[in-house]
Amino acid sequence: MRNEPELRLIGLSKTFPGRKGVPEVRALEDISLQLHRGELACLVGPSGCGKTTLLRIAAGLERPSEGKVLLGEEEVSFPGGQVGLVFQQSALFPWRTALRNVSFGLEMRRGRDRRWAEEEARDFLYTVGMEGFERRYPRELSGGMQQRVAIARSLAVRPRVLLLDEPFGSLDAQSRNSLQEFLVELWGRTGLTMLFVTHNVDEAVFLGERVFAMTPRPGRLHRVYEVGLGYPRDRTSPAFVEIRREILSYLSQVEKAPGGGS
Repeated sequence: MRNEPELRLIGLSKTFPGRKGVPEVRALEDISLQLHRGELACLVGPSGCGKTTLLRIAAGLERPSEGKVLLGEEEVSFPGGQVGLVFQQSALFPWRTALRNVSFGLEMRRGRDRRWAEEEARDFLYTVGMEGFERRYPRELSGGMQQRVAIARSLAVRPRVLLLDEPFGSLDAQSRNSLQEFLVELWGRTGLTMLFVTHNVDEAVFLGERVFAMTPRPGRLHRVYEVGLGYPRDRTSPAFVEIRREILSYLSQVEKAPGGGS
């Protein structure tokens, strides 16, 4: 069912312990949020508020100091292949072709032979519009194309949830807008549950059914905005401009608050 919970973060807190000359850091404080099955949501907040740390915990790459992660009804400490993560940079292996970058996770996680993995990987490259570039190395691809390959690599292991950590942040405006449209179309075709982290409020409103807004460090979940717009979205429409203005106003207020943006 569309409204059933797919991923739940319950009471998550994270403290990085101090060491000689370096004080401890309370990165996250009592965060609880729920992603519905098949939802595309976005997460925004001031720099340093712990957005990436939250994604790493949800993906099983970091242990919380407190709290738990639920995938469906099952508590999981390390979701592994059921939760995919696309990083800020594509993090592709430079010595592997696009095809073999996508097949890597299949070779490692599924224990299948290389030929099977590459055939599966080829299908996912086609899914993200990269047919014809299977034998290209990352250095031969544009930044946007590299991110498409990175998304294909995450999709290839068939995760239940896909987390994206500012994957378009380093791209030029035209490439960024194009990939935003691509992601909405991909989400519509796959029905995959997605949480997209961004500093760009326009991007969050363009993509998300809901937008979660965090406070400065220690990051807390402070507000949830129901975007309430259909797809495709018109960035110039009054409704789009108003929800964008509301979120920008919130972020401006928290940045100016005592300790904001720390």
